[in-house]
Parts: sequence; C-alpha cells; structure tokens
Amino acid sequence: MIRLVLRSLGRNRWRTALTVGGVAIGVGLIVWVSAFTDAYLQAMARGATAGQLGSLQIHDADYAKKPSLWETLDAPPELLDAIAATSGVSGVAPRLNDMALVGHATRSRAAVVIGVDAVREPQVTAVLKAVKAGRWLSAVPPEPPARREVVLGKGLADHLGVGPGDELVMDLVTADGSKGDDTMVVVGLIQTGNVDVDRRFVYLHLVDAQYLAALDGRVHELALGLAPGADLERTRAAVAPLVPAGAELRTWKELVPDMAKLIEVSEGSMWIFYLIIFALIALGILNTQRMSALERRREFGVLVAIGTTPNRLGVQLVLESIFLSTIGAALGVALGAALVSYHAANGLDMSAFASSGTGEGISWAGIAFDDLIYFRLDVAKLGPPIVWTAVVALVCGLWPAIKAARANPVTAISGRG
Repeated sequence: MIRLVLRSLGRNRWRTALTVGGVAIGVGLIVWVSAFTDAYLQAMARGATAGQLGSLQIHDADYAKKPSLWETLDAPPELLDAIAATSGVSGVAPRLNDMALVGHATRSRAAVVIGVDAVREPQVTAVLKAVKAGRWLSAVPPEPPARREVVLGKGLADHLGVGPGDELVMDLVTADGSKGDDTMVVVGLIQTGNVDVDRRFVYLHLVDAQYLAALDGRVHELALGLAPGADLERTRAAVAPLVPAGAELRTWKELVPDMAKLIEVSEGSMWIFYLIIFALIALGILNTQRMSALERRREFGVLVAIGTTPNRLGVQLVLESIFLSTIGAALGVALGAALVSYHAANGLDMSAFASSGTGEGISWAGIAFDDLIYFRLDVAKLGPPIVWTAVVALVCGLWPAIKAARANPVTAISGRG
C-alpha cells in the first residue's frame, strides 16, 4: 500500500512538488510567526518592567488610587531585605516621586523627579544599560560641600543644553511648603527609548530627594524585579505577607493595563492567522487530491472491477493526502526552525518601527523595548504544526476518497463517472 501511495504521488511530480512546497511555506511561516510573536510579546513585557516600572510595585493604598506627595510608605532596611530575599524577587528599589522645575542658563522645564537608591535601582530596572553619557549615580551620596548628583533623561538634557559636569538648578515641590531648591551637578544622561522617561525624568539620590521634599525616611513606592524564570503571580503571592498594613501590591499588568490587554489580544489574534494559513493549506491539498482523483477515475474503475474494495481505494487516497501534507509539514518545520535559529543568534532588527529620526527606539503606551528582538527555538512547538497539518490532510482527503470509493466501475471506465 505504501509503495502504491508513493508511486501515485510521483505520477505528476510538478503538482506534487507544488503542493508540498505550498504546505512547507505555510507551516514554516506558522513556526516563524509563532516564535516572532512570543519574542515580540516577551520584549514588550520586558520593556514594561525593565524600563521604569519593575514587575511589581508596592504603594500606600491611597497613593495607588490617586498619587499624592503626602501618601507615603515607611521602608526600613529590614523590610527591603526581607522582600529582596523572597523567592522570585531579583531586587527591590525604594523610590520617592516628586515634581520639580529644572533649569540651566536661560532654559527650564517641569520634570518628574525620582529619588532612588543608587545600588538597589539597577537590580530592578535596566537603568545602567540606559546610561549613554557620563555615569550612574554614585553608590554613596556625596557629602557637602560637594554638589548633589543628578542623572537626566537625554531628551530633557538636550532641551536644557546640559551634559555631564554641568550644573542644574532644581526647585522641588515640598510636603511642608518650604523651599526645596538646590544647585546640582549632572553626572550622567540616560536614553531608555521610553519617550516619557527620556524627556521628563530626573534621577537623584533617595536621601537627597527626601531632604529637599521634606519627606525624610519616607518613600512613595517599592519597585520589585522578577528573577529570571520566576512566575509573576507566584512571586506576588510570596511577597504579599510582607506588604505593610495599609499598602497595596500590584503587578505591572495592573499598572499598565493597556499593555497587558494588548499582549493578551495579540496572543488570541494569532489563532486567526493560523486558521487562515491552515485554510490555504487545506485548499491546496484538496485541489491536488481532487484533480488527481479525476485524472485517475478510469484506473479506479478498473481496480474496483477486478476486485479492489472501495474501502481500500478510499484508504489509499487518504494516505496520499497525509503523506503529501506530512512531507510538506516536515520540510516547513525544518525551514521555520532554521529561520528561528538564525534570529535567535542574530536577532530581528525592528529599528524601522522606531520613532523616526528621534533615536528613542520603539515605544508603545510609554513603554520601550529593544530594537533587536531575539527569538527562542521552542522544540515543543515544532510538533503541533505537523500534527495539525496531517489532520487537515485527513479531512481534505476524505471527500475525494469517498467519491472514488462510491464510483460506478462502468461509468468510471467509460470516462463518464
């Protein structure tokens, strides 16, 4: 039976090759698009957390509802160490969030001021990688009379006309109405690709921000990083018992719901793409097998006349469909895996979709991610396309098989069936 099936497929090699090639391209496209989608969505999620947010955040419950300078948390070192030691947490960064008017020479701009722990912050976000000029904040704040240090977003620095080594005047909003101004020195510039951060953010030492804002010892949020391979919800459950009374723990999906919804919708919409590809594969196989059955109707009539059972004839045609699709699917998986392996090693350049002429990278809803997206070859995802293609071929092969099995030998041999 197998030899007969292979011989039948070899009769019209051009049509067989065309069908196998079509199936291979379709399956290869499915493998590549699946890997691209996974990599792209992971890059978006990584951009949402590594740029500024962190994977989880702890705020005062009132601050979570409506951010306010006065809604703060107490963050003693013991609490920070306990959270950092929790399974699934890569680090915890206390922050103070404020607004200020920053100026240099004749230019000024309203800015978002983030007071950070210079050592803990890089454990949560990719801020060190984002430094494009100068350096990050020193591990220990400089003692007076040395100037306080600040790191600016590159877009803000360009607007003010400052660079590393220049002085910057800053006037912060304070909790008690006192004057919160000071002259500071710019030590570094960052470019995250996040337009909002690059154009508006100023980082300074947490203790300096607390002093100038009259919020000694207080913070507005604790940002938590997720360890590689850790599950977000499991980590949240592990951290929850450590959350101070009156505070609220939220994941990045709750902080940027638009991004989380986009990822969810994107994952679901891929099934529409897969259905379209499989529908095209089905049409190709059905067309090939239907044409083959019509061309061989006299042969089928003779076979039935000399004693071949209709069931055997039908099984042969179904096997031809399955063989045709399986060979094409195997080639398609090999093609798709090769392309995915290439992009896993070299990445896929997405810079064409970056903000034109700004050099700020790719940003969506204020979230930035890398221009180069690296795929990952998931062997577990290579088998299903072959199986589904075989199922499609089985269904497509049934109609020609049933038509051939039910054919009247007399009319088939005469060419009228």
